Amino acid sequence: MRDRLRTFLGVWAPLILGGLLIVFVVNFFLTATTPSGPFSRWPAEFSWDLWRSVCTGGLIVIAIILAISTLGRARSTRSRRRAWGRWYRKRKDGLEESRPPETPRPPQRP
Repeated sequence: MRDRLRTFLGVWAPLILGGLLIVFVVNFFLTATTPSGPFSRWPAEFSWDLWRSVCTGGLIVIAIILAISTLGRARSTRSRRRAWGRWYRKRKDGLEESRPPETPRPPQRP
């Protein structure tokens, strides 16, 4: 159970968070409205669309970096686990070969 939880928290949770971040950023980019009107605190010459694009691009870059680092960590963990398994099997096979055959027990008296 612990290994499954570690796998989820180490690999799948960051990938899911990165995917959700990308979804929310694209939603923000497509649906955010430019504040306007007499009560808007933004100056008239302020380029809202430029800042919306910059924030969207920055968050997408962060989500992609999160996904790339998570996938790299998963690949290296998987390769280490395979290498350890090969080493363990070799060691176990080597110990079994060097072990002398078991001698039968002497008969027990009833």
